[in-house]
Amino acid sequence: MQGRLKNLVLAGALGAAMSLTAGVSANAAPLPITWADLVPASAVIGDKVHELTGTVAHNQVTTEAEGAAVVQTQTIEEMLGISSGVAFRNDLDNKDVKISGYILPLAFDGSKVTKFLLVPFVGACIHVPAPPANQLMLVDVPQGYNMAELWEAISVTGTLSVAGISTELAQVGYSMKASAVQHL
Repeated sequence: MQGRLKNLVLAGALGAAMSLTAGVSANAAPLPITWADLVPASAVIGDKVHELTGTVAHNQVTTEAEGAAVVQTQTIEEMLGISSGVAFRNDLDNKDVKISGYILPLAFDGSKVTKFLLVPFVGACIHVPAPPANQLMLVDVPQGYNMAELWEAISVTGTLSVAGISTELAQVGYSMKASAVQHL
């Protein structure tokens, strides 16, 4: 009886340890995100633009008929309930994420890229204007990455930070310390 009780206790402890381990590995999986996920819902106009009525004059909306005395009521952004500045997803700060994009190298260690801009499309930051800061990510790769070609399509996994960073090419809204970089 004592041996049977001991086996039951050990089996229960082993089961609890396995479920804890399973929970940790499930929580450790990076959150897959897209570039659209980096823009907060409050910054997306979408169909709200159809709600506008009145006259638009130099970014101001009035409810008066055209040609009447123009009395400023609200900006278009105020009427749509959005911010005119670049907004960020602060809820993603310090989260492990995985995102795909294109590499624009900034620093090397020998032949390995150690710092780069991850951008949503080929040519971003080279053509004017650069994408908004919430569509650019500065990636630090301590282990380095052997880049095959300029503008290479990659997937990056690591810890995301919301950070306003100024580079030579553009204002960047997010940074990441990469744990893995994969060629797509």
